[in-house]
Amino acid sequence: MSCCEPSAPEGATSAVIGRMQFAGDGMCYDQRPLTFKAGECCLPSGPSDPKWAAAYPGLRDLLLEVDALSTIDTDCCALPNPFKSKADLDEKWMPKVNAHLATHGLVAQLHAFWSYNGQSSQPMMHMLVYKLGPEAEAERARLAKISQENVSKGTKGAPQQVAMARHG
Repeated sequence: MSCCEPSAPEGATSAVIGRMQFAGDGMCYDQRPLTFKAGECCLPSGPSDPKWAAAYPGLRDLLLEVDALSTIDTDCCALPNPFKSKADLDEKWMPKVNAHLATHGLVAQLHAFWSYNGQSSQPMMHMLVYKLGPEAEAERARLAKISQENVSKGTKGAPQQVAMARHG
């Protein structure tokens, strides 16, 4: 963890096992559709854990939802705004992502920040992925099941997972 990254989410037992970057199409990854990517030129290599390999196929459809919840600044350069996008993604998208990841013993959080290379800076956002501990994994899997049942009943969204019981 760098000095600027957030603490791991509650229940995570590992350091970051990988990250994906908020990016779109085009040479500079700044054109729609926006999503989270890894492994391409100048992007993070992405998670490499076996749990991630099992979780990723089910995450693909959720990654397609990112663009609709993302903000493009209209006042300067028409570039994606990670800070504004993070707010909507945290509220409307991350509960679904974490419900899915929990079924594989993982949890994620978004981190928006400024990157500076000594000459220029740019806003960025990463999705940080962690492993869950056994107790947290069981609780999040329970919440994921509730979420999936709600979706099958036509309820939109996923339960907020902030009320997860503290284990200690």
